[in-house]
Amino acid sequence: MNKKGFSIVFMIIEIIIVVFVVYSTISIANVYGSSKTVNKINLASDIQMMVNTLVASPADAFVEYPGDVSEYKIFLYQDSVKVYIEGDGENQQITRFFVLPEGYSAVGSLVEKEKLCLKKSSRDLFLEECQ
Repeated sequence: MNKKGFSIVFMIIEIIIVVFVVYSTISIANVYGSSKTVNKINLASDIQMMVNTLVASPADAFVEYPGDVSEYKIFLYQDSVKVYIEGDGENQQITRFFVLPEGYSAVGSLVEKEKLCLKKSSRDLFLEECQ
């Protein structure tokens, strides 16, 4: 058996495998980086921060989300916000939790509307479509 020929073939196979692994990793990262899952996570986290900011505000306030949320279904509960797209399974729905002080309430939903607003009135937070 020719050892020199065997080592060259083995090196070519190694290079092909390394190129394939690098290509696969970049492809997967690109898919996750541009996916709707990332957008849902960011939207849910933004709403969570908006709720916390409004609770900390001493007066009534009104906040408009700067992006288009027409693809999403958004539900605000007493302790969480849930964001998903029509057809998402339970494991694809994004939920972010928050803690409201005693006496505060949070409710509302927005289903495939373009503009999202959070309104604080006294100790009540409302998620609704902007007018």
